[in-house]
Amino acid sequence: TDVVLVSFDSVTFHVHSQTVLGASDNDFGFLLQPDRRVDGDTSIVQVDEHSEVLNILLHVIYSISCIPYQPSFEVLQTAVERMEHYGMAVNVHVQPSTPMFDILSSHASDNALHLYALAAHFDLYDLAVFASAHLLSVTLSSLTEDMVRRIGAPYLRRLFTLHLGRKEALKRVLITPPRRHYPTLACSAYSQEQFALDWVLNVAQIVSEANPDISSHYIVALLRPLKDQTSCETCRVNLYERLEQLTEQWGSTKVFTFTSLIDFDISDFSSAQFEPRLYTSDPISLDLGL
Repeated sequence: TDVVLVSFDSVTFHVHSQTVLGASDNDFGFLLQPDRRVDGDTSIVQVDEHSEVLNILLHVIYSISCIPYQPSFEVLQTAVERMEHYGMAVNVHVQPSTPMFDILSSHASDNALHLYALAAHFDLYDLAVFASAHLLSVTLSSLTEDMVRRIGAPYLRRLFTLHLGRKEALKRVLITPPRRHYPTLACSAYSQEQFALDWVLNVAQIVSEANPDISSHYIVALLRPLKDQTSCETCRVNLYERLEQLTEQWGSTKVFTFTSLIDFDISDFSSAQFEPRLYTSDPISLDLGL
């Protein structure tokens, strides 16, 4: 090594000047200058950076993982934000297969929104895609003005599209009420129409209020009380059958990332019309009016 970098908290890092300069387009923040050299061979350079951040930056330059140090997401985020100051290309050092990409993505489950915002700010598309799989629990109305500004319009639109796509998938799964049976003296066609309408009203409320990450078990818990709306055992059996079906359907519904979404017309999912029928052996589709 021929350079000693000293952080502002007095931690020293012995590095190779050519390696550091090779990763920077501004002489590492204009710090590695010939007049800094002392004792003929070694330069001692003061760096106005905390040792935790400087340590990560140097690991990035040397393409070495810093996972053994278990840095917090906040420190990693600061390191990414400081790369430009030291002439380091963020899109080069934070891309798939790089150590920095790997350690940042490991924080997706706990810091999904902040990771997405970081990726969006620097247009790190692949990292944003990775983070997007963990964003379904985010309440979009809770986004602060600063967060919206940091994410920016293109990635904000993708985030909204992600949520809308999941909502539409939920509507597809729930829109069909339990199948009906031949009318009997105990359960007329009108009674079955009313039971189907109760289903639709409950589903409409679920779809309008649910977060995109709603679980199938919670959906069933909200719809199971419909059994008390009918005294017909056949209708109840059909209800339980439908609940089992939607549990399987929603459980197997793909968790979207925004790369899996295409442009859609919301009206496409509200086209089924409610037409009273005396009976049918197949499920009917009702318009949720959403």
